[in-house]
Amino acid sequence: MAPDFSKNMDLNHLLSLGKDVVRVLEDPTDRDFNVFSECLLRTLPISSTCHSDLNEAVSSFQDYQNKVDSHKQKIEDVRSETVADAELELLQRELDEELEKQPISNGFNDLEQQQISIKEQKKKLLKLEQEKQRERMLLSMYASVTNIVPNSDDQSKISGFIVEKEKKAVEKFEYDTSQMTILEVCNDIWKTITD
Repeated sequence: MAPDFSKNMDLNHLLSLGKDVVRVLEDPTDRDFNVFSECLLRTLPISSTCHSDLNEAVSSFQDYQNKVDSHKQKIEDVRSETVADAELELLQRELDEELEKQPISNGFNDLEQQQISIKEQKKKLLKLEQEKQRERMLLSMYASVTNIVPNSDDQSKISGFIVEKEKKAVEKFEYDTSQMTILEVCNDIWKTITD
């Protein structure tokens, strides 16, 4: 329990202390009060100087902290670039290894083989075209000699047209080879031409 000072303190003693304080404050010649006032007046400029020094120190500290943060960011950027460079070197090595596995000369050999194959196919097509042209010419000669134009669309039967230029007539013929022999077909066609 806290002691009760109001009971212990004498009221007269308290009034005496109050009067002493008033007398010190009212007496301008009191040396203690003058010293105290001077000290107080001298502390104001010191306090002001301390505040400005503190503000400068805080500002400097913030500047240095910003510089430290900036340098940390630069270090991180350089580290990330270094990692990217390392990854790039790894990818380059993998590419080199892959190229060593499949040399370019194999690609050229494949292209040369394809070129040879294409040339052979062109030769075959040219031969086929020449044979087709030869067959057309033979058919044209047969048609002009015999006046018969064969129809080779359906191989199951022998058919075509007999052309008579003098009469300006065209006669169609068709023979089923399953019902007649080839000799019978030839004889019947010759008979039709000579009539």
